[in-house]
Amino acid sequence: MVRRLFKAAGLAGAEQITPLTGGEFNSAFAARAGGGEYVVKIAPDRNAPVLSYERNLMRQELACYDLIREKTTIKIPAIPYRDLSGAVIPPSWFIMEKLTIPLLSSLKLAGEAALRAGERKAELAAAYHRISGPGFGYPQMGLYGSWYEAIKNMTFSLVEDARRFGKNSPLGRELLDAIERHRGVLENVPCCLVNFDLWDNNLFCKDVPGGPELYLVDPERSFWGDPAADLVCLDVMHPALADKADIIAAYNRYADRPFETGPALAIRYNIMLSYLALVMYTERWSRYRPWNAGYWRNTLAARFMTKRSFAALTQPDRL
Repeated sequence: MVRRLFKAAGLAGAEQITPLTGGEFNSAFAARAGGGEYVVKIAPDRNAPVLSYERNLMRQELACYDLIREKTTIKIPAIPYRDLSGAVIPPSWFIMEKLTIPLLSSLKLAGEAALRAGERKAELAAAYHRISGPGFGYPQMGLYGSWYEAIKNMTFSLVEDARRFGKNSPLGRELLDAIERHRGVLENVPCCLVNFDLWDNNLFCKDVPGGPELYLVDPERSFWGDPAADLVCLDVMHPALADKADIIAAYNRYADRPFETGPALAIRYNIMLSYLALVMYTERWSRYRPWNAGYWRNTLAARFMTKRSFAALTQPDRL
């Protein structure tokens, strides 16, 4: 099948085809063709069990790549071919340049090197947030006039997803209550493109004079919303907002709208830490079975994050 896709893209003679196993949603294969190295990404089957926001996710990924290329200087792989029509195979798919530099997560940086990489991540996030949006939320689910409306509906859709899988979602109900309590803060949030997946395993790193150069991949989880959401994955080893002073300071050096620390930012941040936990909690039922390691990884991570975030949301003035 992979050779068939490369041939349809005008890149005949695909060879050295290798499955890529780092992702959990799309299928991906590396191959050499037409004198270059590429990756083909294939969306899940249209009838696969996915969460509501994951429907048409590849279309969102490609739209984000286009926005990034058009409106920023963020480095991303070239995309020589895409097919969302279903003409060749039913799922959507596209071919992109294969990056031959290491993932940031593989480098295990420490000391000054880690600080320089953190600075570049903060600069990348600030550039991402300069892309303003037409409304709040996931484009594939419909946009809203405020962040309060969007995050409430994003959360409610996950509660409904759990119901589709025959499960209850106490975490979702508790998050909906917190969103309602903090409506005043959430209604006064700027709208920008949010990545919400800025982990080191979505960043490739090239060592150049003057510090590392980062390349971004896999922006499909992006939405229009609160820039504070990206603080969740920036410096992921420090989930408490109080421990993110360095990354916030780095971000503020590049941002058009610097973060102001205080109760409002604590509310916004912990709402999104809770939302990430809810995504992980809910996707257990669409991706895994109880005997899979991913099921228990998500279970434990969600419990840890919600314990911390819900406690913080009761007393944000102490953060």
